[in-house]
Amino acid sequence: MDFRRCVYRRLLGPGGGDGRFHPSGGSVRHMQVVFADPGKQLRLSGGLSPLQAMGVAGSMSFVLIAQGEGTRLMYRYEVGGYTAGGLAALAGPVDQVQLGQLNRLKAYVEE
Repeated sequence: MDFRRCVYRRLLGPGGGDGRFHPSGGSVRHMQVVFADPGKQLRLSGGLSPLQAMGVAGSMSFVLIAQGEGTRLMYRYEVGGYTAGGLAALAGPVDQVQLGQLNRLKAYVEE
């Protein structure tokens, strides 16, 4: 993976993940790499999903630590800023989405 580039994904058309791209040819930037130390640490900046439309800033960090014969992954996603109604109501749903993604990553690397 080339961490020097921003992470972009083209918008999918109707039907979601069936491989068809949005007719407008649009794209979305999820996060931007702001620090990379290969094999040790990766830090990204940006908002995911609904957070992109809010007055917030987010920082996502991955730290890899050798542990016995394996590797421990430490993960943190911090978001701060303003949105009408506050951010507290979003914390639980965002945590659940992130936990699901981390569990899929864990299953993938343990195959």
